[in-house]
Amino acid sequence: MPSFCMNACRRPPESGGLRLELGIVRRAGTKPNDHISIFLSSKFMRQAASGFSPSTKPDAICKSFSSPIRKPAAPYYGWSCRTACRTSSGQPVSISAQASRIMKKPLFHSLLALAASLSIGATSAQAAPEKLVLADQYGLPYLLLTVAKDQKFIETRAHENGIEELTVEWHQVPGGPEIIAALLSGSIDIGAGGLAPLLTLWDRTLGKENVRAIAGLSAAPSLLVTNRADIQSVKDFKPTDRIAVPGVKVSGQARYLQMAAAQAFGEDQWEKLDSQTVSMSHPDATSALLAGKTEIVAHMSSAPFQYEVLAKPGFHAVFSSYDVLGQGATSTVAFATEKFRQERPQVYQSFLQALDDASRFIKEQPEAAARIFKTATHSNLSEAAILELIRNPDFSFDTTPAHTQVLAEFLYKVGSLKRKPETWQEYFFESTGNGR
Repeated sequence: MPSFCMNACRRPPESGGLRLELGIVRRAGTKPNDHISIFLSSKFMRQAASGFSPSTKPDAICKSFSSPIRKPAAPYYGWSCRTACRTSSGQPVSISAQASRIMKKPLFHSLLALAASLSIGATSAQAAPEKLVLADQYGLPYLLLTVAKDQKFIETRAHENGIEELTVEWHQVPGGPEIIAALLSGSIDIGAGGLAPLLTLWDRTLGKENVRAIAGLSAAPSLLVTNRADIQSVKDFKPTDRIAVPGVKVSGQARYLQMAAAQAFGEDQWEKLDSQTVSMSHPDATSALLAGKTEIVAHMSSAPFQYEVLAKPGFHAVFSSYDVLGQGATSTVAFATEKFRQERPQVYQSFLQALDDASRFIKEQPEAAARIFKTATHSNLSEAAILELIRNPDFSFDTTPAHTQVLAEFLYKVGSLKRKPETWQEYFFESTGNGR
């Protein structure tokens, strides 16, 4: 007796429902020699779940499908495959348990029973909307995410990729350590931060959570700004002076300061200024430096904060991160665990596509991007000043990483990384661009 076998079960990106690709087997032990591709709409699955009459005619069932099906020449019976498919959220929907119940029923009634069994799992999975939880930090280097949030690029791409509803939850935190803790605890799905913390996290989680970068977010110079005219190089700091960084020893800004110390004092003196650094968020450090009433005399800063300071009289930049990393080096990245990438591929892909959309938006509409950033962050810089930075050749909002190995090699040399990455592809997921 012939049977039909589910070769694939997938959810089309353009609308709700499930597509069944069935192969008709006319003789046991042979491959399917006829196929039917059937789209079960969300409406049909709800009807199937509530029940059809056993006397429902095949033509009536066909009308419930949102696309026509090609009926075989004879009413074949039963099915013999034991398989499973997944809903858009990645939840497995098993159909093998229904096999004994629908054997010996006409083909279309078998399809109906199959749809009913699928609808129970599919509709329950679709009932609760998907959620993506993100955490980023302060400043212009995160402009890609600011634009993606404002334009709802992630939600749009998710819908195109077959996710009916995706709720994106945004959190802004002061530094990398908080984001790392949240990512490893499962409190967030994707984090955004400096390249240095990502490299440390990649090394620490290799063989376990396997955290890697999804894409670059920006290449932007970080400037060491000070309110003291006598500080012209890192050699000029007194023991009582304090330098603000987002995270002592481990943040990107702390690492740039270490690299500058190694250049100024010798490679074995790379930690010389660590004892003089203080953990402060960029907004707080900027306020402290401008006030001039604390022991904070310098801030390894970021845009736009460093330019707010430099616009005031009596402040100057001591050095740029590009002095130690190279011009145009990627400074911030988005990252996630391997589990998230594997278990939620549609959400992962939607996020990556949204970053590309945001990058394209910034290139094509820089004025709009400046306005979005000004509105979202309430920056003290004018919209015109923000636009000038976006157009500055020192800044790049490209998802392709650049010159990341300089920092990786430094961290390995000083013992902060146990493993030396030979190429940037080791700490970026495969879907990232060509890099350099």
